Amino acid sequence: MRTRVDRILVLFVVVILATGFPGRAATAEAADPGSRIAGIVFGADGKTPEAGARVLAYHLFTERTFESALTDSRGRYELTGLPQGYFDIAVRAGQGLYVIEQVVGVTEHGEAALSLVVGPAQAGASSSARRFAGLEEPVTGIAAVRQRADGGSFFRSKSGLALVGVGVLGLAALGGSGSGGASDSSPSEP
Repeated sequence: MRTRVDRILVLFVVVILATGFPGRAATAEAADPGSRIAGIVFGADGKTPEAGARVLAYHLFTERTFESALTDSRGRYELTGLPQGYFDIAVRAGQGLYVIEQVVGVTEHGEAALSLVVGPAQAGASSSARRFAGLEEPVTGIAAVRQRADGGSFFRSKSGLALVGVGVLGLAALGGSGSGGASDSSPSEP
């Protein structure tokens, strides 16, 4: 019985160390860089970088809109300090507002690489009547996703690594003790 209690105690200590102490959470959140979405915005030809555009990300849960700085001469943008979750994305370029037709998800401390091509809406496309949440201005066209690469999957994040580590250590701690699977509390022979 004693070895089982020891194993459970070891597992408990490993879980606390892997996930952090509750007292440290406030400090960690204050210094948390958050998640990131970055990429390049191209003009309608799909080749020319769109300088001077802004990328907007609307967080579907908090209903907060994040806005990038103006894209540089190479069309590069970056949105940092984002909470994890799903975002509706739009590009505000000199010609108007362009939305993408799907949401983008980022994990905690994750990164999404998203290159976009802004252009007019296709005839009969539903996006021409669509609005970007939180903005009153009409949508001009589509921001087609040219390249999408999600980085930082769950199992590469701190939480994912902690979960995997705890699982492996827990299996090792609670695993067989070399007794062939016999219970510590089996009845003794008379």
